[in-house]
Amino acid sequence: MDSITEIAKEYGIRPYHVNKITEKVHMLNDGRQRYVVKRSNLTEETLPVWERVYHEAAAKKLAYIAPVCLTNNNKLYVEHSNAFFYMSPWLADNESSPEDLVKSAMDVLGRIHATTANCVSIQHNPVSKRFKEYQQSCEGLYEESLHVVVAFEKQRYMSPFELLACTQFRIFDETLKRIGRHTADFLDNLEEDPVWNYSLCHGKPDLSHVVRREYTCFVNWDNAGYENPVFDLIFFIKSLVRDFHISFAALKEATRSYLEQNRLSEKELHLAAIHLLNPFPYIKLLQHYAESPSADTMVNQTKTLKIAGRELQFGLDWSEFVYREIALGFDAESSD
Repeated sequence: MDSITEIAKEYGIRPYHVNKITEKVHMLNDGRQRYVVKRSNLTEETLPVWERVYHEAAAKKLAYIAPVCLTNNNKLYVEHSNAFFYMSPWLADNESSPEDLVKSAMDVLGRIHATTANCVSIQHNPVSKRFKEYQQSCEGLYEESLHVVVAFEKQRYMSPFELLACTQFRIFDETLKRIGRHTADFLDNLEEDPVWNYSLCHGKPDLSHVVRREYTCFVNWDNAGYENPVFDLIFFIKSLVRDFHISFAALKEATRSYLEQNRLSEKELHLAAIHLLNPFPYIKLLQHYAESPSADTMVNQTKTLKIAGRELQFGLDWSEFVYREIALGFDAESSD
């Protein structure tokens, strides 16, 4: 606690109460206001990008990026014990339904990406080569998954995991077919328009980094960078499917809120589909179960497989949305 008090003094804060929230986060109270001090994951290499986030937020008046405090020396951080610490005002959440919170967070993420958007021309040949290799690696997964499922079906009494794997085989099969289609369409679009969009990306956007007050904002920009916004969107969607029991209908509605703020190109819609349909985490679960006994319980193994199947199912739903989007156009889709 003494080190946290010393860090607070760098900001001109003399707390009378310090409360440990996690190993890296402490809440301070100086009698007038509450603050958070965080021991960050920043390094000498990532620090400049992190500082750029707040300079850009100030320049573009991005209230959706939760602020950090300035030290007495007008710095955004304090270096202490070979780590970088920063202080923020304590932001208390307003009560809201999970669906409303997700929709608001998607809207804000889209606004951040749109406001900070830039683009650059790229050489499409190296990118095409990598995606073609990925496509080929996916093509071999059908026989592999079929072999495992057939072995399960030969069991006189299948375990819950084996039964679920057989039930989900149709989803996995369709996933592999859609990957091939989206990859081909992505490469065609890339060849016609070799432009790569990039925006300020949070890096790990999930609900634990969202605070909703009079407006919604994202906290903890330690993993921020400048990349195609699709990767932020994919991370957020997967975190919701994996960790947050939201309905597919509510998630699709929230995703629509994102697209209303940051319309993705046809190429980016296909790119998102390719990543959301990634079959390798699922096939690895099947392989691990078939090849080596796990110390984990059957309940946990089955739950993990169920979540992986949910991710693929949302990828298929996204795939259908992409082709509707392309066929009807965004405006027509929005008016449904």
